Amino acid sequence: MSAKTASFVLLGLLAVSTPALATCNGTIFNPVTDIAWNGLFPIRVGGFAVATNSNVPDGAQGTVNPICTCTTTSGTFIGTQIGFWDVAYLVEVVDDPYCSTVVGTTVGSAGGSHQGTNDKSVTAPRTFKQVHWWPFNAIQLLGMLTGLSCVQQVPLQMTYLSEIDPSWTEDWLAMLKDPKVFLVANPAADIACGAKNAIAQVPGSFFPSVYDSLFWCAWDNIYPLAGHSSTPHNLTASAQVVARQIYTNTEWGTVEDFTADSQGCSGQIIPVWKSSQWRFQLAKPIKTATPFWAGESELIWDSGKAPAYNDKNFL
Repeated sequence: MSAKTASFVLLGLLAVSTPALATCNGTIFNPVTDIAWNGLFPIRVGGFAVATNSNVPDGAQGTVNPICTCTTTSGTFIGTQIGFWDVAYLVEVVDDPYCSTVVGTTVGSAGGSHQGTNDKSVTAPRTFKQVHWWPFNAIQLLGMLTGLSCVQQVPLQMTYLSEIDPSWTEDWLAMLKDPKVFLVANPAADIACGAKNAIAQVPGSFFPSVYDSLFWCAWDNIYPLAGHSSTPHNLTASAQVVARQIYTNTEWGTVEDFTADSQGCSGQIIPVWKSSQWRFQLAKPIKTATPFWAGESELIWDSGKAPAYNDKNFL
Protein backbone atom coordinates (compact mmCIF):
# COMPACT_ATOMS: atom_id res chain seq x y z
CA MET A 1 0.00 0.00 0.00
CA SER A 2 1.10 3.55 -0.49
CA ALA A 3 0.27 6.61 1.52
CA LYS A 4 -0.67 9.99 0.13
CA THR A 5 -0.50 12.43 2.99
CA ALA A 6 -0.66 16.06 3.83
CA SER A 7 1.01 17.24 6.99
CA PHE A 8 0.32 19.01 10.20
CA VAL A 9 2.91 20.19 12.66
CA LEU A 10 2.87 20.52 16.40
CA LEU A 11 3.69 24.06 17.41
CA GLY A 12 5.89 24.24 20.50
CA LEU A 13 5.88 27.48 22.46
CA LEU A 14 8.10 28.48 25.35
CA ALA A 15 7.41 31.81 27.04
CA VAL A 16 9.14 33.29 30.07
CA SER A 17 7.83 36.07 32.25
CA THR A 18 11.19 37.53 33.27
CA PRO A 19 14.17 37.07 30.93
CA ALA A 20 16.72 37.46 33.70
CA LEU A 21 15.14 34.56 35.58
CA ALA A 22 14.44 32.35 32.58
CA THR A 23 14.42 28.62 33.27
CA CYS A 24 13.96 25.59 31.11
CA ASN A 25 11.83 23.12 33.00
CA GLY A 26 9.05 20.99 31.65
CA THR A 27 7.71 17.55 30.94
CA ILE A 28 8.80 15.31 28.09
CA PHE A 29 6.55 15.42 25.04
CA ASN A 30 4.00 12.59 25.12
CA PRO A 31 2.66 11.75 21.63
CA VAL A 32 -0.31 9.86 23.03
CA THR A 33 -1.74 12.76 25.03
CA ASP A 34 -0.19 15.85 23.39
CA ILE A 35 -1.32 15.19 19.80
CA ALA A 36 -4.85 16.02 18.65
CA TRP A 37 -5.33 12.71 16.85
CA ASN A 38 -8.52 13.83 15.13
CA GLY A 39 -6.16 15.82 12.92
CA LEU A 40 -5.48 12.66 10.90
CA PHE A 41 -9.01 12.77 9.50
CA PRO A 42 -10.42 12.44 6.94
CA ILE A 43 -8.88 9.09 6.01
CA ARG A 44 -9.49 7.80 2.49
CA VAL A 45 -8.93 4.27 1.25
CA GLY A 46 -9.04 3.79 -2.50
CA GLY A 47 -10.45 7.28 -2.96
CA PHE A 48 -13.35 6.85 -0.53
CA ALA A 49 -13.58 8.47 2.90
CA VAL A 50 -13.78 5.79 5.57
CA ALA A 51 -13.24 8.06 8.58
CA THR A 52 -13.98 11.74 8.84
CA ASN A 53 -14.49 14.45 11.41
CA SER A 54 -16.80 17.39 10.80
CA ASN A 55 -14.76 19.55 13.18
CA VAL A 56 -11.60 19.21 11.10
CA PRO A 57 -11.89 20.72 7.60
CA ASP A 58 -10.64 18.72 4.64
CA GLY A 59 -8.44 21.05 2.63
CA ALA A 60 -6.26 18.44 0.94
CA GLN A 61 -6.99 17.21 -2.58
CA GLY A 62 -7.21 13.65 -1.30
CA THR A 63 -6.69 10.26 -2.86
CA VAL A 64 -8.07 9.85 -6.38
CA ASN A 65 -6.76 6.48 -7.63
CA PRO A 66 -7.85 3.31 -5.82
CA ILE A 67 -4.99 1.14 -7.14
CA CYS A 68 -1.32 2.12 -7.19
CA THR A 69 2.07 0.62 -7.96
CA CYS A 70 5.21 1.77 -6.20
CA THR A 71 8.81 0.88 -6.91
CA THR A 72 11.36 1.31 -4.14
CA THR A 73 14.79 -0.11 -3.35
CA SER A 74 12.97 -3.03 -1.73
CA GLY A 75 11.01 -3.92 -4.86
CA THR A 76 7.74 -3.14 -6.65
CA PHE A 77 4.48 -3.10 -4.72
CA ILE A 78 0.87 -3.13 -5.84
CA GLY A 79 -1.73 -1.89 -3.43
CA THR A 80 -4.42 0.58 -2.51
CA GLN A 81 -3.86 4.24 -1.82
CA ILE A 82 -4.55 5.57 1.64
CA GLY A 83 -4.83 9.32 2.15
CA PHE A 84 -4.65 11.06 5.53
CA TRP A 85 -3.09 14.03 7.33
CA ASP A 86 0.30 12.93 8.64
CA VAL A 87 1.71 14.12 11.96
CA ALA A 88 5.04 15.09 10.45
CA TYR A 89 7.07 17.56 12.50
CA LEU A 90 7.59 19.01 15.96
CA VAL A 91 8.63 22.66 16.00
CA GLU A 92 9.76 24.29 19.22
CA VAL A 93 9.33 28.07 19.33
CA VAL A 94 11.16 29.33 22.40
CA ASP A 95 12.18 32.46 24.27
CA ASP A 96 14.93 30.71 26.22
CA PRO A 97 17.84 29.81 23.85
CA TYR A 98 18.54 26.08 23.49
CA CYS A 99 15.54 25.15 25.60
CA SER A 100 13.89 22.03 24.19
CA THR A 101 10.24 21.71 25.06
CA VAL A 102 10.25 18.23 23.52
CA VAL A 103 12.71 16.75 26.02
CA GLY A 104 11.91 19.28 28.76
CA THR A 105 15.41 20.60 29.36
CA THR A 106 18.22 22.71 27.91
CA VAL A 107 20.26 21.13 25.09
CA GLY A 108 23.06 23.68 24.85
CA SER A 109 24.72 26.71 26.34
CA ALA A 110 22.65 29.87 25.97
CA GLY A 111 25.66 32.19 26.21
CA GLY A 112 25.72 34.75 23.39
CA SER A 113 22.32 33.75 21.97
CA HIS A 114 19.40 36.15 21.67
CA GLN A 115 16.66 35.87 24.26
CA GLY A 116 13.09 35.95 23.05
CA THR A 117 11.30 39.29 23.31
CA ASN A 118 7.72 40.50 23.11
CA ASP A 119 7.19 44.23 22.60
CA LYS A 120 3.49 45.08 22.77
CA SER A 121 3.88 48.77 21.98
CA VAL A 122 1.16 50.32 19.83
CA THR A 123 3.51 52.10 17.43
CA ALA A 124 5.96 49.26 16.66
CA PRO A 125 4.95 45.87 18.11
CA ARG A 126 7.60 43.20 17.66
CA THR A 127 8.18 39.65 18.84
CA PHE A 128 11.32 37.54 18.55
CA LYS A 129 11.52 33.77 18.97
CA GLN A 130 14.13 31.04 18.61
CA VAL A 131 13.04 27.88 16.78
CA HIS A 132 14.02 24.20 16.69
CA TRP A 133 12.92 21.71 14.03
CA TRP A 134 12.25 18.02 14.71
CA PRO A 135 11.18 15.59 11.96
CA PHE A 136 8.66 13.40 13.70
CA ASN A 137 6.77 10.48 12.20
CA ALA A 138 4.14 9.68 14.79
CA ILE A 139 2.63 6.98 12.59
CA GLN A 140 5.97 5.15 12.47
CA LEU A 141 6.82 5.77 16.13
CA LEU A 142 3.56 4.32 17.45
CA GLY A 143 3.55 1.39 15.01
CA MET A 144 0.38 2.53 13.23
CA LEU A 145 -0.31 1.56 9.58
CA THR A 146 2.77 -0.66 9.54
CA GLY A 147 1.86 -2.13 6.15
CA LEU A 148 2.61 1.11 4.31
CA SER A 149 5.72 0.29 2.28
CA CYS A 150 6.08 3.82 0.92
CA VAL A 151 5.29 5.97 3.96
CA GLN A 152 7.86 8.57 4.97
CA GLN A 153 10.45 7.02 7.30
CA VAL A 154 12.36 9.52 9.44
CA PRO A 155 14.10 9.32 12.83
CA LEU A 156 13.17 11.61 15.72
CA GLN A 157 16.03 14.10 15.95
CA MET A 158 16.55 17.85 16.13
CA THR A 159 17.81 18.98 12.71
CA TYR A 160 17.79 22.78 13.04
CA LEU A 161 18.56 25.24 15.82
CA SER A 162 18.13 28.91 15.03
CA GLU A 163 20.64 29.83 17.73
CA ILE A 164 23.51 28.82 15.42
CA ASP A 165 22.05 30.49 12.32
CA PRO A 166 23.32 34.10 12.04
CA SER A 167 20.55 35.01 9.59
CA TRP A 168 17.88 34.24 12.19
CA THR A 169 18.66 37.34 14.24
CA GLU A 170 19.61 39.66 11.36
CA ASP A 171 16.84 40.57 8.93
CA TRP A 172 19.30 41.86 6.31
CA LEU A 173 21.11 38.50 6.22
CA ALA A 174 17.78 36.69 5.93
CA MET A 175 16.92 38.85 2.92
CA LEU A 176 20.08 37.72 1.12
CA LYS A 177 19.31 34.00 1.43
CA ASP A 178 16.02 34.30 -0.50
CA PRO A 179 15.86 36.93 -3.30
CA LYS A 180 12.06 36.57 -3.54
CA VAL A 181 11.88 38.93 -0.60
CA PHE A 182 12.46 41.82 -3.02
CA LEU A 183 9.33 40.82 -4.97
CA VAL A 184 6.81 40.32 -2.21
CA ALA A 185 8.04 42.24 0.83
CA ASN A 186 6.11 45.41 0.03
CA PRO A 187 2.82 47.09 1.06
CA ALA A 188 0.86 45.72 -1.92
CA ALA A 189 1.85 42.14 -1.11
CA ASP A 190 1.05 42.73 2.55
CA ILE A 191 -2.48 43.84 1.65
CA ALA A 192 -2.98 40.68 -0.43
CA CYS A 193 -2.36 38.60 2.68
CA GLY A 194 -5.74 39.78 3.94
CA ALA A 195 -7.43 37.68 1.24
CA LYS A 196 -5.56 34.55 2.31
CA ASN A 197 -6.39 35.14 5.95
CA ALA A 198 -10.06 35.56 5.02
CA ILE A 199 -10.05 32.19 3.23
CA ALA A 200 -8.44 30.56 6.28
CA GLN A 201 -11.39 31.56 8.48
CA VAL A 202 -13.84 29.44 6.45
CA PRO A 203 -11.91 26.25 5.61
CA GLY A 204 -15.13 24.44 4.74
CA SER A 205 -15.29 26.54 1.56
CA PHE A 206 -11.59 26.25 0.94
CA PHE A 207 -9.98 27.42 -2.33
CA PRO A 208 -6.57 25.70 -2.41
CA SER A 209 -5.38 27.27 -5.67
CA VAL A 210 -6.07 30.82 -4.46
CA TYR A 211 -4.78 30.06 -0.97
CA ASP A 212 -1.54 28.54 -2.31
CA SER A 213 -0.95 31.29 -4.86
CA LEU A 214 -0.40 33.78 -2.03
CA PHE A 215 2.62 31.77 -0.94
CA TRP A 216 4.30 34.66 0.88
CA CYS A 217 1.47 34.98 3.39
CA ALA A 218 1.15 33.20 6.73
CA TRP A 219 -0.86 35.47 9.03
CA ASP A 220 1.38 38.36 7.94
CA ASN A 221 4.02 38.54 5.21
CA ILE A 222 6.34 35.59 5.75
CA TYR A 223 9.41 37.64 4.82
CA PRO A 224 12.11 38.17 5.95
CA LEU A 225 12.81 34.57 6.94
CA ALA A 226 14.11 35.41 10.40
CA GLY A 227 12.95 35.23 14.00
CA HIS A 228 11.25 38.63 14.21
CA SER A 229 7.51 39.08 13.80
CA SER A 230 5.57 42.33 13.67
CA THR A 231 2.74 41.06 15.86
CA PRO A 232 2.55 41.57 19.65
CA HIS A 233 0.64 38.30 20.08
CA ASN A 234 2.92 35.52 21.30
CA LEU A 235 0.99 32.58 19.90
CA THR A 236 0.37 34.12 16.48
CA ALA A 237 4.04 35.14 16.25
CA SER A 238 5.06 31.60 17.18
CA ALA A 239 2.78 30.07 14.55
CA GLN A 240 4.18 32.44 11.92
CA VAL A 241 7.73 31.42 12.86
CA VAL A 242 6.74 27.78 12.32
CA ALA A 243 5.30 28.66 8.90
CA ARG A 244 8.59 30.34 8.01
CA GLN A 245 10.47 27.17 8.88
CA ILE A 246 8.17 25.05 6.72
CA TYR A 247 8.58 27.56 3.89
CA THR A 248 12.38 27.62 4.23
CA ASN A 249 12.80 23.85 4.52
CA THR A 250 10.59 23.36 1.45
CA GLU A 251 12.87 25.68 -0.53
CA TRP A 252 15.93 23.80 0.71
CA GLY A 253 14.42 20.48 -0.35
CA THR A 254 14.44 19.00 3.14
CA VAL A 255 10.61 18.96 3.22
CA GLU A 256 8.99 17.07 0.37
CA ASP A 257 5.45 17.09 -1.02
CA PHE A 258 3.91 13.64 -0.63
CA THR A 259 0.75 14.60 -2.51
CA ALA A 260 2.46 15.59 -5.78
CA ASP A 261 3.05 11.99 -6.85
CA SER A 262 -0.20 10.64 -8.37
CA GLN A 263 0.70 7.16 -7.09
CA GLY A 264 1.48 8.44 -3.60
CA CYS A 265 4.75 6.51 -3.56
CA SER A 266 7.32 9.10 -2.62
CA GLY A 267 7.83 12.74 -1.80
CA GLN A 268 8.84 15.28 -4.42
CA ILE A 269 10.90 18.43 -4.03
CA ILE A 270 8.90 21.55 -4.88
CA PRO A 271 10.20 25.15 -5.12
CA VAL A 272 7.53 26.81 -2.95
CA TRP A 273 5.42 25.42 -0.14
CA LYS A 274 1.76 24.57 -0.63
CA SER A 275 0.22 26.05 2.49
CA SER A 276 -3.05 24.19 1.85
CA GLN A 277 -1.14 20.98 2.62
CA TRP A 278 -0.18 22.09 6.11
CA ARG A 279 -2.02 22.50 9.38
CA PHE A 280 -0.80 23.46 12.82
CA GLN A 281 -1.52 22.24 16.34
CA LEU A 282 -0.48 23.75 19.67
CA ALA A 283 0.50 20.91 22.01
CA LYS A 284 1.15 22.58 25.39
CA PRO A 285 0.31 23.99 27.86
CA ILE A 286 -3.20 23.34 26.58
CA LYS A 287 -3.40 21.64 23.23
CA THR A 288 -5.76 22.89 20.57
CA ALA A 289 -8.71 20.57 20.02
CA THR A 290 -8.12 20.40 16.26
CA PRO A 291 -5.37 21.60 13.91
CA PHE A 292 -5.72 25.04 12.32
CA TRP A 293 -4.72 26.66 9.02
CA ALA A 294 -2.02 29.24 8.38
CA GLY A 295 -3.81 32.57 8.63
CA GLU A 296 -6.64 31.34 10.85
CA SER A 297 -7.45 33.92 13.49
CA GLU A 298 -6.05 33.31 16.94
CA LEU A 299 -9.51 34.15 18.29
CA ILE A 300 -10.53 30.70 17.01
CA TRP A 301 -7.64 28.55 18.18
CA ASP A 302 -5.69 30.26 20.99
CA SER A 303 -8.43 31.24 23.43
CA GLY A 304 -7.25 30.12 26.86
CA LYS A 305 -4.23 28.31 25.42
CA ALA A 306 -1.62 30.52 27.13
CA PRO A 307 -2.75 30.97 30.72
CA ALA A 308 -0.75 33.23 33.02
CA TYR A 309 1.21 30.55 34.80
CA ASN A 310 4.28 31.56 36.81
CA ASP A 311 6.35 28.95 34.99
CA LYS A 312 5.67 29.64 31.32
CA ASN A 313 7.49 26.76 29.65
CA PHE A 314 5.06 25.67 26.97
CA LEU A 315 4.94 23.05 24.26
